[in-house]
Amino acid sequence: MTDKQETKRQAFQRIRDIRLPKILKSVKLLGNLSRKNQYKYTPAQAIALVNSLYKAVDAIAKLFGIQKNAQPVEVIVNATKVKSSQPLSHDARADIEWGLGFLIQGNKSEAEILIKRGLSK
Repeated sequence: MTDKQETKRQAFQRIRDIRLPKILKSVKLLGNLSRKNQYKYTPAQAIALVNSLYKAVDAIAKLFGIQKNAQPVEVIVNATKVKSSQPLSHDARADIEWGLGFLIQGNKSEAEILIKRGLSK
């Protein structure tokens, strides 16, 4: 593979890193509509807005194979064995991210392997 070709994982990460910040910014801007000194809305309108966001997130979760209404997963990594304070390499970060994905899906053994591998790089 040449340097100009990227793997599917790299393509996912590249596109995610472009799209996710835009979406998060848009959600934050949507939240600005809650300012009662600038906007007037009914409780039903606010509920409809929030429900629309929940439905969109649930649809995306389903596409990724994540259970509907799954609770967020918080992972605490014991970083005391990390040899350097340097930032993680792109490949190491990718392994850890994929490991977290497996953890969210309930595959703890695969998640552990990938996270450990990422931290050892």
